[in-house]
Amino acid sequence: MTWLLTIQVGGVTAWSLVYQYVPGAKAPRVVARYQLFLTPTVILLALAFLASRRWGRLPVALVATVLLLEQLNGYSPRFLDRPLEQGRLAAVPPPPAACRAFYVSAARTESRFGEAVADPYNHNTEAMIVAAVRHIPTVNGISTFNPPHWPDGIPDDPGYRAAVEAYARAWGVTGLCALDLRRMEWSGPEDR
Repeated sequence: MTWLLTIQVGGVTAWSLVYQYVPGAKAPRVVARYQLFLTPTVILLALAFLASRRWGRLPVALVATVLLLEQLNGYSPRFLDRPLEQGRLAAVPPPPAACRAFYVSAARTESRFGEAVADPYNHNTEAMIVAAVRHIPTVNGISTFNPPHWPDGIPDDPGYRAAVEAYARAWGVTGLCALDLRRMEWSGPEDR
C-alpha cells in the first residue's frame, strides 16, 4: 500500500503527505529508492503466492511475458560513444596548482546521446565526472535536492558566473577555477 504513495501522476504524488508528516521521511533524496527498499518484500510475497497454488502453463507464461516486457527500456545509454567520452576526459589537463575547486565556464555543444545540451543537467554531470577523474571538487553537480545558493543556470546564461561566485562565497569555497569544456582549458583561481 505504501508503494502506491510513490506513484507520480501529472507531477503530483501522495508521498508529499508522508514527506510532510512522517518523521524521517525526508531522509531519502530520491523517493523512488523506497521502491528498492520494498523490492525484496514484494518478491518474497509474490513467490509465496505463486508457490501456494498449482498454476497452469498459460497463467505462468502470461506472468513471465509481463515480467519480461516490464524490463524493456527504450532509453538507455548503450549507444554512448565510449572512446569519444574517454578521449574528452583525457583531453582535460590537470588543474592549475592553486585550484582547490572548479566550475564549468563553457559546456560542450554537442549531444552525447540525444539529450539537450543547453540545460542544467549537461554541464553539471560532466563536471562531476571531471571532478572524479581529476580529483578536484566542483561547485557544479546535480541532485534531487541541491544546496542553498546552488547556481542552477547554464554557462551561457548572463547571470551564471555571478551565481557561481555567490555560491562559492556563501560556502567559503576558495581557489575557484573555471574549466572551459569546449576548449578544455582552465583559468583561475578567481579568489577575490
